[in-house]
Amino acid sequence: MQIKLSFLHSRVARRIFGLFVVSTLIPVVVLAFFSYGQICSLTEQGAEKHLKQEAKSYGYMLNARLSLLDEALTQVVATTDQSNADIAQHFSTFFPHLGILHNSTDISMLWGKNIAPFFLSDLEKEFLNSGKTLLYPRHHSGEASQIYMLRLIQKAQKPFVIIAYIDPIFLWGKADEFDLQLGFCVFGENNVEAFCSKPELSHILKSASILSKETDKMQTVDALFINSWELYLKPRFFLEKLHIVFSQPEKDVLASHNTFKTIFAGVILLSTLIIFLVSLSIIRRNTKPLEALMEGIHRISNDNFNKPVPVTSQDEYGELARSFNTMSNRVSRQLEVLTALSGIDRLILTRLKIGDIVSIIMTRTNQIISSDIVSMALVDKENESNLTTYTSHTSCSKRRDQIEEGRCPMSEEEAIQLALSRSFKTMNKGQQLPHYLNPLLEYNAQYFLVLPVIINNKLAAILSLGFVDHITLNEEDLSWAKDYTDRIAVALSNASWEEDMYYQANYDVLTNLPNRQLLKDRLEHAIVQANRDNSIVAVLFIDLDRFKSINDSLGHSVGDELLKAISQRITHCIRKDDSVARMGGDEFIIVLSTDNKGSLASSYIATIADKLLKSIAEPLMLEKHEIRVTASIGIVMYPDDGIEIESLIKNADAAMYHAKDKGKGNYQFYSEKINESSLNKLLLESDLIGAVDRGEFELYYQPKVDANTGKMQGAEGLIRWNHPTKGLISPFRFIPIVEGSSLIITIGNWVIRSACFQNKQWQEQGLEPILVAVNVAVKQLLHPGFVDSVKSAISDSGLDPRWLELEITESAAMDDMKGTITVLHELKTLGVSLSIDDYGTGYSSLQYMKDFPVDVLKIDQSFVFNLLKSQKDVAIIKSTILLAHDFGLKVIAEGVETEAHQKHLAEWGCDELQGYLFSRPVPAEEFTLLFKDSLFPNDVAIETKELSTHPA
Repeated sequence: MQIKLSFLHSRVARRIFGLFVVSTLIPVVVLAFFSYGQICSLTEQGAEKHLKQEAKSYGYMLNARLSLLDEALTQVVATTDQSNADIAQHFSTFFPHLGILHNSTDISMLWGKNIAPFFLSDLEKEFLNSGKTLLYPRHHSGEASQIYMLRLIQKAQKPFVIIAYIDPIFLWGKADEFDLQLGFCVFGENNVEAFCSKPELSHILKSASILSKETDKMQTVDALFINSWELYLKPRFFLEKLHIVFSQPEKDVLASHNTFKTIFAGVILLSTLIIFLVSLSIIRRNTKPLEALMEGIHRISNDNFNKPVPVTSQDEYGELARSFNTMSNRVSRQLEVLTALSGIDRLILTRLKIGDIVSIIMTRTNQIISSDIVSMALVDKENESNLTTYTSHTSCSKRRDQIEEGRCPMSEEEAIQLALSRSFKTMNKGQQLPHYLNPLLEYNAQYFLVLPVIINNKLAAILSLGFVDHITLNEEDLSWAKDYTDRIAVALSNASWEEDMYYQANYDVLTNLPNRQLLKDRLEHAIVQANRDNSIVAVLFIDLDRFKSINDSLGHSVGDELLKAISQRITHCIRKDDSVARMGGDEFIIVLSTDNKGSLASSYIATIADKLLKSIAEPLMLEKHEIRVTASIGIVMYPDDGIEIESLIKNADAAMYHAKDKGKGNYQFYSEKINESSLNKLLLESDLIGAVDRGEFELYYQPKVDANTGKMQGAEGLIRWNHPTKGLISPFRFIPIVEGSSLIITIGNWVIRSACFQNKQWQEQGLEPILVAVNVAVKQLLHPGFVDSVKSAISDSGLDPRWLELEITESAAMDDMKGTITVLHELKTLGVSLSIDDYGTGYSSLQYMKDFPVDVLKIDQSFVFNLLKSQKDVAIIKSTILLAHDFGLKVIAEGVETEAHQKHLAEWGCDELQGYLFSRPVPAEEFTLLFKDSLFPNDVAIETKELSTHPA
């Protein structure tokens, strides 16, 4: 066949021909090179893997045979009491020679040839004594090692060692079992030959570095491929290891390469020739039109879609060129649109803020639909009638990057219409235009395309395009625009969701303050800043006093409004650079920094704390209720009071509780004493466990007397703790701990039972019956088994229930009014008397008290103490007595310490008095003596200046 090469004068033809040649020869040569190399590599890898596997398989076989030999030797040991002939018949296959080592040199043979003496090391003897089998190789120059098995026999009175010579054929295998192409050797310790399938291999394999652990890869030595595997026998047979080395001649492994090279070279040459001839034929028939199409393709690959392919023939190439030009125009348009859409997709994935999304939309919209002005209006989430507009003049290059922001209203009707339509809307300047198009009118737009952005069936944004001349849009443009707005909706929804999730994760929903998580981040940042600036960070832990009482008595809605009002007051008391967070409930934390040092820093923080206390204490009017609330504040300073965030918050919390212990409504700086106090409370709580069973508690009794006659009317039982090592512990120290734990149930029940039995004992002694009162904590009162425990105490003691009085503090009664009323009615059915203690210190009033089935009101001693100084306290006492009598309640005043107190209270109509004027709390024995003289003269001296208050 004659081939004409005149067409190669064409530059395109030469280039295409060259491309054919290069694209054919280079891949073929590279393929041949790498294929050959890969085949060689795979062959060597296969050989390496095969040799490794053969060595490993042989090692497993050796291990299995050694295990079988070990089991056989064990059976020999178990049958040593049988005749040697019987044993040899069964085991001579494994052990041709077997004897017994009686001492270090004396060996008596059971069968086979004599075995040379053995000299065992101390470690080998110790290994045998452990009951294991010892594998012992003996090496002879120029010969393979002899392998023996040794095992200790314990049956005789004097233990001895049985020695068995292992049959090498059984252990290593027969020659006809091995692959003739492969050769292998087994080496023991110090690379001593144990066995070789081919004697000439020993010297060659010993010279390989694979035995010295220089490498674990396959090696080539003397035209042999070598690989190995190690069998570790130390734990079972005390032999360190056996190194199994397999070899295969290199010529056997690579025998197939020569055949492959010969065949592969011919195939490559023939393929190249065929491709060369075919390429010449194709190029000759398609040179010119193909050159034109190639140039067009290169232009498109360079993003040049403006110049069409200049082929005007009417054949297939002409049709191809016209189709190509049409496709080029459409691809140009689609790429432009897809570029803009991909930008929106990246927004969705990168989760940018809404402001960033708007900025990119302003720059990308013109790639979807070419317009003169672009405006986007976002609906305000707080007020849907307000829009925030962003406008950009896209046709002006100087103003294209300038985005003008503004605001405008939108009627609810307009929003509903756009949300329902869900599609584009065209308008012109002659129509009545909505307010959100005003920014486009300022740029002299005459025609408008409005595209609503809908999220969850609600209007979220409006994309408006302005045209100065006219609108020329086809169906494809509008389809792209709809797709574009859908992506905008997803991007805005995603960004809004991210903002909402961030807010929910880091802010308190009720007060809009940072929560615990965000507080820790800000505190960490403040600590880093303080370390850099050598400044001080203060943490103020704020807890509202008696917030639960307000929440329960006035309702959770009032409590929520109170928390919001308090959070605003706290925020107004600190600088913008400081942080305030709500930790939960009624707890707040403030983080503030100061450049002051030492006492100046403490003074500055104290000023802020005073300001906070005064601001919080100001009265609030919530739902027609005037509410006054105080707060307790604990203060720590970084780095003096802690360097870790958790320790700072913990110490601030401890300081806050110290402030509550100081009477609430104050602040306390953290100190080591506070930490020590917390530790002491923990130790006391530990000592309280089991104190009832150990008999460490005792009831003291304080009399109640008639206000006019001075005659004893009753008594109040007050608990005392006689600690075995610390002596008498004040109830002010242990009662708060008891009431805050589950111990209140056990201890409270003990108090009621003790009072009942003691009162019954006085009556049995012939003394006049009196009413004995005991205090009941709220946790004890609301415990499910409380009523039953009171009933049990009355029944077991035999006391008439009318002589038992249970006192409930006013604040405790108000904690859970509904539950308290239910329990009080159940107690009333038992016949006991009920009283409200510390009246006037809580948030209740007689209006609320009428719902309680109580018999007595006890006026708190704080009012009695100031009655000679405060007319307000006098007014409270008088009105309480008057209104209580109207309700049919008896009134008792506690804390009476002077005759003036007694005189005034009697004049105002108080029924009974209690206080140090008459007697301090005394043990039951002393109180019995007071019983015999129940009239207390007015000149009774106060025996002690100890405070007469008692825990509730």
